[in-house]
Amino acid sequence: MVNALKARWDVPSDKVKVKVEAGWVTLTGELSWNYQKEAAKDAIESLMGVTGVTNNITIKSESMELVEKTAVEKCAKA
Repeated sequence: MVNALKARWDVPSDKVKVKVEAGWVTLTGELSWNYQKEAAKDAIESLMGVTGVTNNITIKSESMELVEKTAVEKCAKA
């Protein structure tokens, strides 16, 4: 399953964790974009033996972190 994620150019596989129980796959981790989350699910759900996928990957935009950090720094200086 990890190889299926590594084969996808649009999924940073080092940020996605895979847990399998009786054919049910749970994906966890944190990605920057929703298309990456959907691509991870697509890569897994078509594999033989997979009965279902729970996609618990969260989206955390890196650009929002920068905006928030800048806003906090400006408030601290004021």
